[in-house]
Amino acid sequence: MSNLIVFLALSAAVSLSGPETITAFETTYPGGLAAIQEVGEGEKGSVVYEVAGARVLVGYSPKALPSTITEHALRSIESWSEGRSALQHQDGHVTIGLVKAPRGYKAALKGATAVTLVAGALASNLPVSAAIFADSELVVDPADLRTSAVDFARNGEPPVHLWVSRNPLMLEDELGKTKPMVITRGLKPFVGREIEFASNKYSLELIAWRVSDASSYLIKRGPILKDGETFGISETERIRVKHLSPGLSGEPALSFTVEVPDPSEIPN
Repeated sequence: MSNLIVFLALSAAVSLSGPETITAFETTYPGGLAAIQEVGEGEKGSVVYEVAGARVLVGYSPKALPSTITEHALRSIESWSEGRSALQHQDGHVTIGLVKAPRGYKAALKGATAVTLVAGALASNLPVSAAIFADSELVVDPADLRTSAVDFARNGEPPVHLWVSRNPLMLEDELGKTKPMVITRGLKPFVGREIEFASNKYSLELIAWRVSDASSYLIKRGPILKDGETFGISETERIRVKHLSPGLSGEPALSFTVEVPDPSEIPN
């Protein structure tokens, strides 16, 4: 279970009261784009807010983020290229996450929405040097976070590139032959599984593009891909879905493979 945590590394010390957080939120999303309400207190001075139908806990620490968090995220090939230098000098951090881990797709989508909106508001009003999305294990440019959160509030398009990362590797079979593969991180809270897509028919770039498309589709619609079914790329190529528990990553997986049907099965 995940509380959909986002960490904000700070380049300077701040004060972070409930009214200051609400002001930052309302300044970032003016005209009723999104609403926030303080509803209680958590441990060690943290504050609980109601946002988008979910309860979000926001806490401040004057300490730098632990290296176990930063180094793990920096390994991702999709992390911000300037993330390492941005995280070198920290003067505290903010932790944003759900009070309770969500159960089910709809609760996860509400929760991710709430956490991202709060993170975007604070990144717009605090000296944030970098953001880390814990589930996707991504270091994110605060400018990207700010823009993505505001766009999300305006048009409702989920910032999938923040929530889900694509991690490439080369998979070797029992004959010693290799084929490209992409594994997601961050999709599991929404649909209960990560995507694992390997193919010797596609380039790594094409697999990554297909994985992005599938991740967006699933985040918008939920866990609708059943074990054994296929979905279409074209009339001549289909992707077969298999549920693995666990997959290669150790997590429950949606394993994708490309199938080319017999020519006699293709409509004229």
